[in-house]
Amino acid sequence: MQSHTPLNRHGGTLALVLAGLVALGAAAAGDARRPQNGLISFWTGAGTPAVWVMRPDGSGRRLVTRFAQPAKRGSFSPDGRRLVFDGTRTATGPRENFDVQLVRLDGTGRRWLTRGAARDTDASWSPDGRTIVFQRRLGGGTSSIWTVRTDGTAERRLGPGTDPSFSPSGRRIAFARDGDVYSMRSDGSDVRRLRHARGAAYPSGWSPDGRQILFTVFSRTAHRAAVWAMRADGTGARRLTHGGYDVAAAWSPDGKRILFTRIVPSATSERGIVAVMHADGTQIRTLTRRVADEYATSWQAVR
Repeated sequence: MQSHTPLNRHGGTLALVLAGLVALGAAAAGDARRPQNGLISFWTGAGTPAVWVMRPDGSGRRLVTRFAQPAKRGSFSPDGRRLVFDGTRTATGPRENFDVQLVRLDGTGRRWLTRGAARDTDASWSPDGRTIVFQRRLGGGTSSIWTVRTDGTAERRLGPGTDPSFSPSGRRIAFARDGDVYSMRSDGSDVRRLRHARGAAYPSGWSPDGRQILFTVFSRTAHRAAVWAMRADGTGARRLTHGGYDVAAAWSPDGKRILFTRIVPSATSERGIVAVMHADGTQIRTLTRRVADEYATSWQAVR
């Protein structure tokens, strides 16, 4: 439909149009700054454990940790250029003695952040890329949450717990304690229990907008596990997978999909398969080879 209003003669109309164009441009710029989905990281359990990356459709598989020592649980840095992971220092050393390490995506620049007899695992980044949060366990003792700077300094214990992850704002950390989901401030204060499940519940990360927490509930009476999501205050919990053994990993950077591991029977025991689904639990798609044993960990954000 044609407009019969001469824009060049009516400043008010022209101003409205120009304002609309400016708003559209700002919205487009905002969309351009939103994180897009990049690579997926996973680790292989067969042979010497190693960290890999691939595209979200399962193509372009590439080995990152090209060294002899076991490496597991890679998590992308906020800028997407590095991975933090855990692994041993020697190929034949104690399997319980894992340390937190950094590596570039091309496999270079390997650097240890922690060292010692403790088992340091499940590391992830603060949103500003300056701090790593991880869990530590010494011998048969209780696991606890720690932070360390990305230069390996300023180790700090925050309290008992496992499976920590920073919120997108960096102000809070989700974690598990005694099979329940909690959150606390990034300095370890203001601990709040968010979810008490019939099974054992363990968080795996926050939605990109910080409004939801992804977690896994493991049955205490059967060999089953399911992916769940809830609001960041612990309300509105909903189950996303049913009837199998599914372990949550991460949200996609655009918030539309969820990365997880599906555990399936194999000829000898069972194995992990990397899978993705829509954020409402529909449209599940497996990405990795059924003959392998592979576990999803994180999803790279591309800006």
